[in-house]
Amino acid sequence: AGSDMMKLTLEPMLKEYNMTLVKADLGDNPLILDRVVVHPHSDDGSTLQFDMDVIWDGKCEIAMKAAGGASFGIESIRMAGRLSFVLRPLSDELPCVDCIQYS
Repeated sequence: AGSDMMKLTLEPMLKEYNMTLVKADLGDNPLILDRVVVHPHSDDGSTLQFDMDVIWDGKCEIAMKAAGGASFGIESIRMAGRLSFVLRPLSDELPCVDCIQYS
């Protein structure tokens, strides 16, 4: 699914530079979420914050070709960082969250 979304997003941009996406495979390595911390963000309990480490070591295969015949690609992508979600306001009825903010 991620490879298909990447292909749909990149192909129009690459056409502007006379390039084509030959292969887009993000590999089998899963996204790892670690050190997840959940804590209230307000005194009245209407806001929750989730903080987590995100790690992805993608053994991918992305191949592109330029109009002149030159080919190039990407074999590995590594991503690591801290992600924070703030959910507010919380309610007892579905949907239980009106807004999600991320950074």
